[in-house]
Amino acid sequence: LVLSQLTGCQLAQRGDDAAQTRYIERLRALPDLPDVMATWLRAEFGVEPTASADEVDAQDIRFEIDVALTPEAQLQVAQDATLFVFVRALHGPPMPLAVSRQALPQSWPVRVTLDDSMRMLENTSLASFDAWTVVARISRSGQAQAQSGDWQASVTLNEPPDGILDLTIEQQLP
Repeated sequence: LVLSQLTGCQLAQRGDDAAQTRYIERLRALPDLPDVMATWLRAEFGVEPTASADEVDAQDIRFEIDVALTPEAQLQVAQDATLFVFVRALHGPPMPLAVSRQALPQSWPVRVTLDDSMRMLENTSLASFDAWTVVARISRSGQAQAQSGDWQASVTLNEPPDGILDLTIEQQLP
């Protein structure tokens, strides 16, 4: 609840009425919305929760990402490294919302799809947020946490993706 209130307040302070409206509509559509959240929506915005299974399915957000690697990075990346592709809320929990972990592909680019079936936080949907950061990282250690020497790319989106995202890994972490 506190995170939702803070996000709603941040959007209001920025004067981003369209983003605040989208955020409220996403909250309203959450399945099994806790009573305290429903009460907050009624008190603060005068709206009722609306979720039904059909509405939630219609609001599913999916990220399709074509991940590429620059020639320089291809020469320096060990073949036993691990590719992580994940999405996290721009204004939300630091933990990724959805993650893909895989061995490095034999050829680039590789397409990765992230959706709610890969979510990391129970009862949290990609559609619960209005802005996201998508990250592709090659980890030398096989660990998800960024480390010196890893390669990565990222992009921030302020609305749901419309089509395939192209992400080229070209930055090596210091």
